[in-house]
Amino acid sequence: MLAVAMAGCDGVSDYGEVEGRVLSGGQPLSNIQVRFLPDPEAGSDGPEASALTDASGRFRLRTERSRRDGAVVGTHRVCMRSMTVSWKSTPPSGTLEVQRPGHETGAKGVRGVPCYSDPATTPLRGVRVQPGPQSYNFDVQNGTVMSTR
Repeated sequence: MLAVAMAGCDGVSDYGEVEGRVLSGGQPLSNIQVRFLPDPEAGSDGPEASALTDASGRFRLRTERSRRDGAVVGTHRVCMRSMTVSWKSTPPSGTLEVQRPGHETGAKGVRGVPCYSDPATTPLRGVRVQPGPQSYNFDVQNGTVMSTR
């Protein structure tokens, strides 16, 4: 009986395997941090999950706090920010200045889209994570979310 009680403690059914792509106008975006934040306004609770996109714009979420692949089941807000570091020289001394990720000179939010990095203003709300594998593709230029299971 103890083994049956312990089987439910690992939370396997509480996580969904989430992967996908981040695009802008159909073109892949690399070095984008994707964060899935459980939305308390929608009754969801748990740790956030995140990933960094590769050269093809692909990501696979991982929940660092629990060291698990995937995201907690429930409704999420999705935030994104560019993690590209830009360097610029400052004449005449020739010193280099590092721009913080997500704050590149002339950029707003995810490569020109201003409202994706803040959980309070992201339009990517109501994204449902369910048990099992699923894929979410985000086109930040068009503000669309496409999902497949």
